[in-house]
Amino acid sequence: MRRQIEVKRRCAACLVRGQRKHSRYARAVCNLLGESFILRAENNQSNRDKLIMLNYLLVALGSALGGVARYGASNIAARLFGEALPWGTLLVNVSGSFAIGLFATLTDTEGRWLLSPAARLFFMIGIFGGFTTFSSFSLQTLILARDGAWLYAGLNVLGSVALCLIFVWLGH
Repeated sequence: MRRQIEVKRRCAACLVRGQRKHSRYARAVCNLLGESFILRAENNQSNRDKLIMLNYLLVALGSALGGVARYGASNIAARLFGEALPWGTLLVNVSGSFAIGLFATLTDTEGRWLLSPAARLFFMIGIFGGFTTFSSFSLQTLILARDGAWLYAGLNVLGSVALCLIFVWLGH
């Protein structure tokens, strides 16, 4: 059984989950991803600006890693399955949608993993967004459908596909 440790200074992830105690591992994760990335922005404009810049840097770094992963996965799929159909794009979109759905569930406030908002930003918008924007589209559509907003979910699917095809045609 894990020893519970009192959290003296709560990190952002603990505040979100409302926890007072957590395991030694969770504390290490909070210290690494929570407090080291979260700057105190009480009434100090300079710290708020630093926090905003840090968020942009996290997204940029994650996007770079996701983009490299997308390039690698697409090349592997093209070598394995040929280039008659865009198998690489399909592989990236399907695997990215699965990955962001799983990650969103595991790191939600009721999820199993305790991550700070900065860490979720790095992974969900940065890495998964850089890997495939289709994963974000899929997650947002699922949330709309799950919340009972079927009309908006359907409009999101139809609008995204139709408008993207129209605008790629216009740009071509």
